[in-house]
Amino acid sequence: MSAGKDALHARILLYCSSVFLHYSPAASESVTYFFNEDNDIIKDRIHPGTSLAFRTAHYPHAAYFIDVSLPTASGDGVEIRPPFSRVDVYIGGN
Repeated sequence: MSAGKDALHARILLYCSSVFLHYSPAASESVTYFFNEDNDIIKDRIHPGTSLAFRTAHYPHAAYFIDVSLPTASGDGVEIRPPFSRVDVYIGGN
């Protein structure tokens, strides 16, 4: 991505509610994560030293939730509910 597009992407994320996943560079292998935004589920892998950004609903309904989990690695997870503007989730290397 060009520097201009990176700056635009950063500005968009500043004005949207966002969740960021950060995976420790000390980790030795990628892990599978689930990002469940109000029952819209993404299953993917994150690699050591990587950060991912997810924009979320501007006007979430009363029962809105986000669940981030690592079912195959540790079984750990976190549930996020509004109000929030930015949440950073750090995944350790062990």
